[in-house]
Order: sequence, then C-alpha cells, then structure tokens
Amino acid sequence: MGTKFLRKIGALGLNFRLKRLSDLLQKDINGLYQELDVPLEPSWFLVLYFLQQYGPTPVTGIARGLGVSHPAIIKVSREMIAAGHVAIYKDGKDKRKRVLALTSSGRAVFGSLAPVWHGLQRAFEQVSREIETSTYLEGLEKAFSAQGLRDRFYDHYDR
Repeated sequence: MGTKFLRKIGALGLNFRLKRLSDLLQKDINGLYQELDVPLEPSWFLVLYFLQQYGPTPVTGIARGLGVSHPAIIKVSREMIAAGHVAIYKDGKDKRKRVLALTSSGRAVFGSLAPVWHGLQRAFEQVSREIETSTYLEGLEKAFSAQGLRDRFYDHYDR
C-alpha cells in the first residue's frame, strides 16, 4: 500500500501505519544487533532495562510497570532465562509470586550495551527533532490509555 492511499484514508489507516513503522524499526534494530554482535533479542530490551533500573521484581510488577500483559512478560522472561540473562525465584513473602532478577550475565550484557543504546537514543531524538512527533505519540498513548479505541468507537457507532 502506498503512502498516497494511506493519506487518503487518514485515521482509518493509523494502526496499519504504526504497525508498519514498528516493523521497520524492529528490522533495523535486529540488523544493528546482528552487525554489532549484540547478545540480546530486541524484544528483551524493556525487561532487561526495567530489571537494571528497579532490581528483582515480580512478573506482575514488571507487566504493570511496562504496561504490557503478564503473558508477554512470561514469554520474554522464559527466553531470557534460557539465555542465562535472568533468573527466576519465588518471592520470600508470597510464594505464589515469581520474581525475576538479572544474572551476572544479564548485568554484563546490560553494561556492554550502553554505547549501542546511547546511539539508538540519539538517533530517535534526531528523528523526533526532525518531525516533532514524539509529543503526538505520547498524546496517542495517553488518550488511548484514558479511553480505549473500542469504547471510543461505540461512542460514535450508529447501528
């Protein structure tokens, strides 16, 4: 689908355009990680960074902190455990809770990737300055968090 068509349909193509943008960014990040021999899957980034910032955290706390589903954190954590970057153990106070923590390997990977992430951060900041959309995306996230698309749809749907 061309950009001309997507412009024509306007907001109806928003989710497709965001998905396409996400796919393009993911492809570039995957390529960079491979070129730079980064021992990390891009989908692990947020969990790794969260654990580095907050220390050992229950799976539910990570899901809440990142605004993603519990099953998504379980999936990523299993991959990270298999890679040796994360360990899982039962919470000392509530044995039902599973807590994730970085291993020494995970901490080492995090430390070695600072220059890569700094470069990515600067690249994203450059794009944001060029097109001034970061506030727009933040606005979208805030608006859809306050009231989801489904609810907004029914506010305007005439049966």
